[in-house]
Amino acid sequence: MIPESSPYKPDESESAAYRAAREGAVYTLEEQCGALEIGGRDQVEFLHNKTANDLHRLTPAHSVLCPLLTPTARLRDVLRVLRRGDALCALTLPGRGEGTLAFLRSQIFFRDQVSLTDRSHESLQIDLDGPGAHELVQQLGLVHPVQPDEVAMLRFEGEEVVCIGQPGLNGRGVKLLAPAHLQAGLLGFLKAEGALPLSPGLHDLLRIEAGLPGPRGELTQDYTPLEVGLEPAVSADKGCYTGQEVLARQRNYDKIIQRLAGLAFTEPAPAGVSLWSQSHLAGKVTSTAQSPRFGAIGLGVIRREHLTPGTTLNVSEAQSNITARVVALPFDQAEREGA
Repeated sequence: MIPESSPYKPDESESAAYRAAREGAVYTLEEQCGALEIGGRDQVEFLHNKTANDLHRLTPAHSVLCPLLTPTARLRDVLRVLRRGDALCALTLPGRGEGTLAFLRSQIFFRDQVSLTDRSHESLQIDLDGPGAHELVQQLGLVHPVQPDEVAMLRFEGEEVVCIGQPGLNGRGVKLLAPAHLQAGLLGFLKAEGALPLSPGLHDLLRIEAGLPGPRGELTQDYTPLEVGLEPAVSADKGCYTGQEVLARQRNYDKIIQRLAGLAFTEPAPAGVSLWSQSHLAGKVTSTAQSPRFGAIGLGVIRREHLTPGTTLNVSEAQSNITARVVALPFDQAEREGA
């Protein structure tokens, strides 16, 4: 990764949206996330054998988060899979749709009864966050708030909208999945109800504060899912999927030698630089931002001997005047505990 020259810092015009993420409701239009339709008789077994989670847990009312791995168990993509009628819908990370579609097509063999269709341009994805997010969904017509991974339906302008519970930037969040032509109507409704849009930079800042791994820094082929906080999305019981042997060794033989952690810097630092403890490599900075609440912060993948909150590390040998203190995630937890 090429280090960024200056971590993102929100300006005065974004202060209202930053506050709304903590006190009200905000939304993000996810324009780069793919939506892949998987059909055919073998659809479930096909995807089940390619991902680290147990797709047999999938029901019409329950989605499954499924890491898609390389043979060395590095993250190729992280799919949110749900059932849509007679097919599966797999929502990809931003920018991964075409690559994941091509990879899955390469895995179809002549006896597989599987079809793959890219529905990305036909699909609208909106993420709702903040304490008022679930109230907004209820105003749209959903009676009960959706729990994490839960799937529920509502109707808007005569069309079906899917609501999916997911980890949010401030507690629980909701993803809306709808036909693309509903974009103007849904965004108009959210704005009329006082929800504020998040810029990509502000969304990334809030993600870092929440301690959530992101697609550019953490959910990449540099790491396994067990190293970046995706343990709940890796089944401990299933086998025979790409990367399974590597993850089994990491779990069974205490081989998870690095994990995701929060970092508080003495000065702003770029993503991509190494972290050192004296002359020993301690980890890597993966995401950074300037927080109005916490100052210069970031996420990093840190070797386990340096993971204790309060540990101080140097930000690269060439920039030894900048240090990073390891903190518990999310950052407001560290603030409460005085870490």
